[in-house]
Amino acid sequence: MSIKDLFTKSKVAIYESAESASVNIESADFLKEKIKENNTFIPFVDFSDPSVFIKFGSAKLYYENSIKRITNQFPYDGSAKEKIEFQQSSSYLDRWLFENKYPKSTGYAIFTADGYGSISGITDGYGAPVAASREFISVFGGLHTASAGMKTGELFKNFDDSIVYDPNKNRTQNFRVNPADGTTVEFWLNKSNFITSSTEKEVILDLWNGNLSSSSDYGRLTIYITGSSDGLSPFRATMQNGTNGFSDQNLAATTFTTASLADGEWHHYAVSFLSQSSGIKSFFYVDGDLNNEQTIGSTGIDEFAGRINAYVGALQASPSGSSAPEFAGKLSASLDEFRYWKKRRTSKEINLNWYRPINGGSNTEDNNTTLGCYFKFNEGITGTDSIDSTVLDYSGRLANGSWTGYSNNARNVGSCFVSASVLSTEPADPILYSTHPEVIAVTSEMQTSGSDYDQLNTTFLYDKLPQFMRDEDEENEEDIKKLYQILSSYFDTIYSQTTILPLLTNKNYLSSSTKPLPFSNRLLESRGFITSELFVDTDILEFYGNNDFENRKYIENVNDIKNLIYHNIYNNLDYIYKTKGSEKSFRNLLRCFGVDDELVKFNVYTDGGMHYFNDNFKDSSVTAKFINHNNPAYFGGSIYQDSSTSNPITFISGSSSEKLEKNSAFTFEVDVLIPEKLPATDPAFFDRLFISASIGEFHQATTADYTWATNEIANAQMFLVRDKIESNRAKFVLSNQDGTIFLTSSFYDDIYDNERWILATRVKPIAYPIEGSYANSANPTYEISFYGVNNEFGEVKNRFSVSASLDFASGSSYMSEAKRVYVGAHRTNFTGSVLQNTDVEIGACRFWFDYLSDFDLTAHSKDITNLGVDNSTRNGTLFATDLTNVPIPRSDTLALNWDFDLVTSSSAGGTFEVADVSSGSTDTIYGWIDNVIRREHKGVSIGYGSSATSFVDKELIYVSKKELPEISVTSDNIFVKDDEQKFFIKDDDVSDNFYSLEKSMYQIISEDMLSMFASAIEFNNLIGLSVDRYRHRYKNLDKMRQLFFEKVESDMDFDKFTNYYKWIDSAISEMMSQLYPASVKHSDSIADMVESHILERNKYQNKFPLTTRLESTEGRIRGVSELDYNWKFGHAPAVSSATGTLVFFFESNQRTNCYNKRWSNGGHFYICRHSYWCGK
Repeated sequence: MSIKDLFTKSKVAIYESAESASVNIESADFLKEKIKENNTFIPFVDFSDPSVFIKFGSAKLYYENSIKRITNQFPYDGSAKEKIEFQQSSSYLDRWLFENKYPKSTGYAIFTADGYGSISGITDGYGAPVAASREFISVFGGLHTASAGMKTGELFKNFDDSIVYDPNKNRTQNFRVNPADGTTVEFWLNKSNFITSSTEKEVILDLWNGNLSSSSDYGRLTIYITGSSDGLSPFRATMQNGTNGFSDQNLAATTFTTASLADGEWHHYAVSFLSQSSGIKSFFYVDGDLNNEQTIGSTGIDEFAGRINAYVGALQASPSGSSAPEFAGKLSASLDEFRYWKKRRTSKEINLNWYRPINGGSNTEDNNTTLGCYFKFNEGITGTDSIDSTVLDYSGRLANGSWTGYSNNARNVGSCFVSASVLSTEPADPILYSTHPEVIAVTSEMQTSGSDYDQLNTTFLYDKLPQFMRDEDEENEEDIKKLYQILSSYFDTIYSQTTILPLLTNKNYLSSSTKPLPFSNRLLESRGFITSELFVDTDILEFYGNNDFENRKYIENVNDIKNLIYHNIYNNLDYIYKTKGSEKSFRNLLRCFGVDDELVKFNVYTDGGMHYFNDNFKDSSVTAKFINHNNPAYFGGSIYQDSSTSNPITFISGSSSEKLEKNSAFTFEVDVLIPEKLPATDPAFFDRLFISASIGEFHQATTADYTWATNEIANAQMFLVRDKIESNRAKFVLSNQDGTIFLTSSFYDDIYDNERWILATRVKPIAYPIEGSYANSANPTYEISFYGVNNEFGEVKNRFSVSASLDFASGSSYMSEAKRVYVGAHRTNFTGSVLQNTDVEIGACRFWFDYLSDFDLTAHSKDITNLGVDNSTRNGTLFATDLTNVPIPRSDTLALNWDFDLVTSSSAGGTFEVADVSSGSTDTIYGWIDNVIRREHKGVSIGYGSSATSFVDKELIYVSKKELPEISVTSDNIFVKDDEQKFFIKDDDVSDNFYSLEKSMYQIISEDMLSMFASAIEFNNLIGLSVDRYRHRYKNLDKMRQLFFEKVESDMDFDKFTNYYKWIDSAISEMMSQLYPASVKHSDSIADMVESHILERNKYQNKFPLTTRLESTEGRIRGVSELDYNWKFGHAPAVSSATGTLVFFFESNQRTNCYNKRWSNGGHFYICRHSYWCGK
C-alpha cells in the first residue's frame, strides 16, 4: 500500500464499542436504540385517511387508544433512549398521530406578569411583597413517589413510577448540595429593568435545609440578582454551611453590569461551585462561555445535612445576618430551562447543552443521575389555575413545583431558544393534560372521524360476531370487543405492510413528515447504481445526537437525510442515466443531495489547447425575494428613503444651484416581476379597480421633511398601465408631475404572466461622456430615456427604448437637485394618501451616478445577481466639475442598491427596513461625489400592515450566469456561425478539456466578484493591456479588488467553509465517477481547492529590453583607395608623438575597443576610422 492509498480509500468510522462511541451523547443504550430506530421501516401510508390502513379494527378505538397512550404513557421526563423505546413500541398509527396531530407546546414562565404589586417594606435590599402579591415556585427536595397514582390506581401499575433511591449513583434527594462534587444551576433569563423602588435584590434560587442560621447544620445556597448602583456584579450568591462559606459574593466579571443583565433579551446563565481545601471555586457563564472564574475564601465546606427545599423567585426565610422576611426578593423577569445539577458541570458540558433542550431520565439513566430538577415550562396552558400552577419536573425525579401567586398571564407558549435566535424551532413537548383544550379538540376530531368510518367499514371484524354476543359484550366491559381489537391491530399492520410492499420500487415523492426508507440505497443498487456510505466524516454527536460542537442543533435526523438523498437519486435515476456523460447528469445528481452546482462546481478546463476569454453562460436558477403587492392588502404598500445611523439624510444629495453634476449622468433601475393574474373563476381571484399600477422612481426632496419640493423639476414616476380593467395587456409609462415628460412603450399582450422586466430611467448630457471637455464647454442639453428589457431563457424576448430632450435648466436640475427614491405605490409626500396603487412585485431598486448602456441593463436582465457595468474600470465622471483629476471607476458609481434578502416581515408597528447594500461609508476619498455614491441610503416601508409576512415572496428565477473567464464550460454550445467563426481560427477541440468537481470558497467569491462586470470579455483588458506588460502588477485588477473588499464586512474563513461542507464528502465523488464518459480526462474526486480569486492573479514580470553590442571577432578588407590620403597628413612622423600625422599614428597602434568615438585635438575634431574604440 502506498501513502496515497491512505488518503484516497473510502473512510469508515470504527469504534471499539458502543460505550467508547457514546462519549459525547447520552449513553451506549441510547446509541443502540437510535440504530434500531434508524433501521425501522415505516410504510408510505396516508394515516389521515382511515380507509387506507384500517380494514379489520375500529378506527374510533384506534384513535382513542393512541391519544390515551400518549397522555398516560409518554415518558415526558425520560431519557432520549426511553422516548425512542416509546416510539419503537408504538404502532404506525400511534407514530403518525404523535408526530402530526397530537398537540405539543413550548413555553416559559413570566414572574411578576401582572406587576410587582404592593410591598410592606425593603430590608437589606430585599423588598417584601404583601400577602396578595407574593409569587414563587416551591419545590420539596426529598424523595418523591407516585403517590397520586397509587391512591387512585392499582399499586403494581404505579409503584415503578416512583423515584429510585441509590446513594452510590447519586440518586438521593433532588437538591443535594455536596460542594466536594460541586453544584451547578442553569437557566435562561430575560429581564428588561430593575424596579428598585420595590426591591433591589431579586432571588433566582434559594436552597435551605430548614436549620437556623445559628445551627452548625445550617445549610443555605442563594443565587440572586441586584439592581444596586454600587458598580459591582449584578449576579451574587451566598453559600453557607454552619459558619463556613461566603455571603453576598460577586459572581460575574466586572465587565458584566446591570445594563448587560437588564437588556430585554434572552440570555443563558450558569453558576457552578466546587469546594476545595483552598476555598470554594465559582464559575459564571453567559451564553455558554465562561465569564468569570474565582476562588472564594480559604477553606471549603461540607455537604448540607437534612432535606433541602427550594424556592424559585423568592426567599424561603431570612438570610443569615439579615432580617429580610420570607417571600422577600420577588423575581421580576421571564425564566425558562431551569436546571439544577448535583455536581460541577464542566465548561464543555455547559457549552454543548446551553443552546438546546436536554432529556431527563435521571431515574433510569446512570449517565444523567446528577440532574436534580428541570423546569421546561412546556406543559401548555389549560386555562385552569389549579392545573397550570403545577410546574412539571422534566428531570425524571418527580420534583414538581407549586407556583404560589400564579396568574393567567404567568405562562407564555413561546421559546427562549427561538427568541434568542439560537434555534429556528424548539422541539415541543406533548401536552399531558387530557383536560387541555387542544387535547380535547383533537380527541373529538379523531373520534368523529373514526366513528364515521366505522359505520361504513364492512370488513370490521367485531361486526362479524352474532348480534346477541355483541349485545351481551356491550352490557359488560366489552372484553370481547377489546380482544377483537387487539387481533385486528395485528391484521391491519400486516395489511399495511403487504399493501405497500409491491409499491416500494415505485417513485415516491415524500412529504416532510414521511420517513424515508431505511434501505433506499439497496433500491439504487438494484438498478445498477453503486452507492457509497454518506456522511462518513460526521461525528457520533452529529449523526445520532443531531447537533455538533459548534452549538448547532439539527432540525432533521442526519440518518433520515442520508436515506432521503438515496431516495431522491432513485426518483431521478432514469433522467440521470438518460443524460449520462453530460453536464445535466452531474447537475441533477448534485441536486439530489440538496445542493446545487453553486456549491459543488463542475468545472471544465482547457488542457493544452488555446483558451479564449469569452462570455460563456451557464443556465441555472436562483431564489430571490420580491416584495409582492399582488394582494389587495398591499396595493398601497410603498418603500421610500429614510435616514440611518451612518447617514442622517433621507435622500440622494445634490449640489443644487452649484450644478456640480451638470456634466454627469444617472440611471434609475428597478427589477420588476409582473405577477400572473388569476381568472375570475378562481376562488382566490380579487378585483383590481385601477388601471395604472405604480412601479416607482423619485421626487425632488426637501431637507426639512418628506414633503415634495414646491414646483419640483427633478421628478419622475414609472407606471404599468393596462388598456382596461382586469386586462392582461399593458404598457410602461414614464411621466413627471407637470406632464412635460411622457414616454411610453407599446402595449404587450399577456404581460401579467410572471414576466420579469428590468426598467431604467436615464438622464445624460447629449455629448456624454465628453461633456465638459474643451470641445464641449458650453451649458449642455440633455436626454432623458426610458428603457425596458425582458429576458426569457437567456434570450431577449421584449425590449423598448424611448427618449426625450431636456433643456439645460431642466436637465441640470435633474442632475443637481436632491432626489428621494421610492418603489411601490405612489403616495403624496411619500407617507400620505395613496395616489396610484400597485400590484407588481419589486425585486430590486438601484440608483447609479452613471449612464448604464443597453448592454449593461440586458446583462442585468439575464442574471438577477449581476450588478456589473461594461468597462468597469473606466472613469465614470471624466469631465465632472471639480473631479477632473479624480478617476472614479464606473463600478463604484452605484449610489443606492435595495434588495430584499434580509426582509422577513413587518414589525408590530407595521414597518420594515430595507438595507442599502451598495455602501455605508462616512469617509471622503473622491470629493463632493462621496455624498452621493458612498453614503448609505436605507429604505423604510409603509402600508404593509402589522407583523405581516405574506408580502415577502420567494421567486425561483431563471438566470444565465456568466462563467469565470478560465472555465471552458458553457450551456450554449449550439449556435449559427457568423463570418468571425468561419474565417478566424478558433480552437473548438473539446477533446483537450479536463473535467473537475471542486469545492472552492474562492471560486464562490470569484463569482461574486464577476457580478461587478457586465461581461467576462473585459478581463482581456484587465490582464491583457500592453501598458501592463512591464509593470509588477495589473493596475486595474488591483483597483477592482480594492473596490470589492471595501464593501465586504467580514474576513474570509476557509476553515469554517471546509468544516461546513464536510457533508459533501468522497461518497459523492464515487457516485459521480459512474457518470463520466470513459474517454474523458477528469479528477479522481471532489477537490477542496485553495486558489486565488479572479482579482488576485499572479503576473509574469517582463523586463524592459536593453541593447548590448558584442565585440566583433571578424576582420575586414580595406578598399583600394582607403589609404589614398594626402602625404602631408598621413606620412610617418619623425617623432613618436602624433601631431599632424594622425592617420599613420592610429593605424599603427593596437586596434582594440574602438567604437568610432570623436575627440578634439588643437581645436579640430577628429573621428577614429576603426570599428572599435582604440583607447586613444
